[in-house]
Amino acid sequence: MKKSVRLYHMIEYCNENRTFKLNDLMSEFNISRSTALRDIKEIEALGVPLYSNTGKNGGYTTIGKRN
Repeated sequence: MKKSVRLYHMIEYCNENRTFKLNDLMSEFNISRSTALRDIKEIEALGVPLYSNTGKNGGYTTIGKRN
C-alpha cells in the first residue's frame, strides 16, 4: 500500500476509533512500530488532533468532535 493511501486510511481509522493503541495500528495496517510512530507524527502534522497517554494502559485519543 502506498504511503499516501495508508495515511488517508489511518486518518479514517482515527476518526472511527476515538481511542486506540499503537499495536492496533500496527496490526490493522500490517506495519512496524517505527513506521506506525512516523505515520502518527505525519497525520498530526496534517491536522489530526491526537492526544497520547503514556504508561501501561496508554494509547492515543482523537481530540475534539470530528464529523
